Amino acid sequence: MAQAVMVTEENRDDFRKWCFHETVRIERDKQELKEEMTRFEEEKKAFYDEKVTYESQKRLERVKFENENHVFEMKLKILEDELRRMAAEREELRKEREYTAQKVAEAKNSGEFVFFAGVYTEDALKKRYKNLMKIYHPDNLDGDEDTLLAIQEEYERISKML
Repeated sequence: MAQAVMVTEENRDDFRKWCFHETVRIERDKQELKEEMTRFEEEKKAFYDEKVTYESQKRLERVKFENENHVFEMKLKILEDELRRMAAEREELRKEREYTAQKVAEAKNSGEFVFFAGVYTEDALKKRYKNLMKIYHPDNLDGDEDTLLAIQEEYERISKML
């Protein structure tokens, strides 16, 4: 059976003290929870700001990479086009040299002039000779020793005739 608890003035004061202390403790815990919640919200905001910053940097880096890749592709295309053009020019130069060698061989046999055709004066002969030497000298990129020898032979033949 239930025992009757006798409420006395002293018990009442103890109960009030206990209630007061519990209220103070609960309020303190409540305040700590509010402060923790505030810190959590600040950390959440800082994390969100960091995330936004990271995403924007990521987008910028992606755009930068795509631009650099586009520039690289353009440069590569230009280089490939120039390489094809140089190969075509090299082939054209090779054919021109073969044609010149053939004409020189034919001119030697027939006594015609290939390099000095249309030259009738001593000054024009010297001028044409200097220009041909500048073009076909072996120190030049387009220089050719065989053609240079053919020019010299033709120059000597025509200078004897003038």
